[in-house]
Amino acid sequence: MKPDLNKVLIAKIKEDMPSHIKLADYLMDLLSLSKESAYRRIRNQVSFTFEEVVKLAYENNFSIDELVKNENKSSSLNLYHNTLEHLQEMFLDMRHTYDEISRKLHKSKQTESINAIGYMNLSFVLNTDYMFRFMYFNWMHQFYGIPPAMPFSEFIISPEIIALKNKYVHKFRFYPSRINTVIFDQFTFLVSIRKITYYYRIGLITKEELFLLADEFHTIINRLQELAKNGIDEDGNKYFIYLSLLHIESNCGHMRSDDDLDVLVSFNNIYDHRIKNPMVCSMIEVWLNSLKRDSTLITGSAEWLQVKYFNKQHEYLNNANQ
Repeated sequence: MKPDLNKVLIAKIKEDMPSHIKLADYLMDLLSLSKESAYRRIRNQVSFTFEEVVKLAYENNFSIDELVKNENKSSSLNLYHNTLEHLQEMFLDMRHTYDEISRKLHKSKQTESINAIGYMNLSFVLNTDYMFRFMYFNWMHQFYGIPPAMPFSEFIISPEIIALKNKYVHKFRFYPSRINTVIFDQFTFLVSIRKITYYYRIGLITKEELFLLADEFHTIINRLQELAKNGIDEDGNKYFIYLSLLHIESNCGHMRSDDDLDVLVSFNNIYDHRIKNPMVCSMIEVWLNSLKRDSTLITGSAEWLQVKYFNKQHEYLNNANQ
């Protein structure tokens, strides 16, 4: 959403809001936002998503057309305009959402997640230096947050983002659920390998940086293989890792904590879209379980397939260095 439309929406909500209700509390309850995420929207640092606008319009009995009546006709198609203007704030907002979900899962008695992973996301690289920096570099590059010709060596991450990363640096997991099902496909890691190779070939990554990235990448693969072998992380949470022969086009995670549901869907390796609608969450859960049924469990079984799969990922990486 464009910044001016963001302000119009806030003003519209306040029109009929009782004086005893705080705007931040209202947004937190209605949109399932963390306190930090709510205030980022109030301060106009992060725009409301389209789903949030629709929910606010429905609950407050106004039409989306009212928000854009004084703008040009294309304004209604610009609800995600902030992706080019507030990339860092979007990143921080998403990290705070993860933090909120993690804390909620920690407090719940029964937690379970099922995740389809089509490509690596930040969960894989939080305890790395070069891979984390590369993933953020790639995201900023794709959304024109940095000059197209900026080399990786000149890319600097803000202290706020580094601090947020270090907060989770000791973690290497998807979500702190008690039971986690994770589904990879044949290209989950190859996608990131090809991105690294691409930036190397166009001269934005040096040979030395390529080796440093590959070294951390090998470590990530080794840790995942260990997790697939043992089926348990350092906190005692259980993992069941599957391999799918079907291509997973976008990452999708379904989390259940006691009676509460959350779904995160992403179309890039940084920013996820959070869904709280129970019907949509249930539909996605059905799809994920269907994908699981058509996949092969490699945790505690099919050891030959497990070894073959992870060896292949190491092979992809070694070929990228040649």
